[in-house]
Amino acid sequence: MQWQGEQAFLYIIRDVTKEKLREERLRMEANRDGLTQIGNRHYFLEKAGDMLKEESSLTFCYCDLDHLKYINDTFGHDMGNLEIRGIARFLLRRSKNTSEKKMCLQGLEEMSSA
Repeated sequence: MQWQGEQAFLYIIRDVTKEKLREERLRMEANRDGLTQIGNRHYFLEKAGDMLKEESSLTFCYCDLDHLKYINDTFGHDMGNLEIRGIARFLLRRSKNTSEKKMCLQGLEEMSSA
């Protein structure tokens, strides 16, 4: 580009911090269960696939929450949600890889950890 007979450069600088923060928030929301704040099924499948590709060691734990329907029907869904959150927190505290957050909610009554 020429300006007054000299070569000139034009730089456009724009702060994209808000957009990047929004993208990260959306990515987190897409991969997390709203109730427990642990990874959802999509997140689990993605992370498990990555671990298998890397051939890293993998321990898989699957928990089925028996009698959750009874708790919901007898004491209400707020109590059932409290139980689910409590179990998720318990498992996260006991997980060897809590910093990697590979704990996931598989379904309404199932949790997995890799």
